[in-house]
Amino acid sequence: MPAPTQQRKNVVLFVALASMVFAIALLPTVCSYVEQPEAFYETAAAAPRRPDGFLPALIPPSATSIHERRDQGTGRVWSKFQFDITELEGMTRGLRRLSEDEARRLQVPQPSFTAWWTMNPGTLQGSQRRYLRVYEVTGDDAGFLVVDPRSRLAYYWSR
Repeated sequence: MPAPTQQRKNVVLFVALASMVFAIALLPTVCSYVEQPEAFYETAAAAPRRPDGFLPALIPPSATSIHERRDQGTGRVWSKFQFDITELEGMTRGLRRLSEDEARRLQVPQPSFTAWWTMNPGTLQGSQRRYLRVYEVTGDDAGFLVVDPRSRLAYYWSR
């Protein structure tokens, strides 16, 4: 049987190695969160839109419950917000609406660790697609906008 001093050294070494393994296992989670900061704004007035912020200028003044996620490495932005149905036409004016076939083939990038982002390729291919309107956004805010007039929710992601 090893001496008590040797046993203590073994325990300390085991705890140190276990802590290092645990820290290394958490590293991707922490790094991903740092690379993709997340924000929430109650109203559009509080949300920093372009050119000063990261959110697209197309977010209407009535927008509420605005979620934002951005990847600082790539500059990509994801946002979700509620809007007043009376502003739908103004919000989408000048945007090209995708055909159902184009929308079905559209790639929807997923931000990591984001519970509020429920848009995915299956959403645009499944039974919900008939209720959704998908638009291509050009210019400084180049990306895509998916609008659900029933729930008054809009999803935007940049390219």
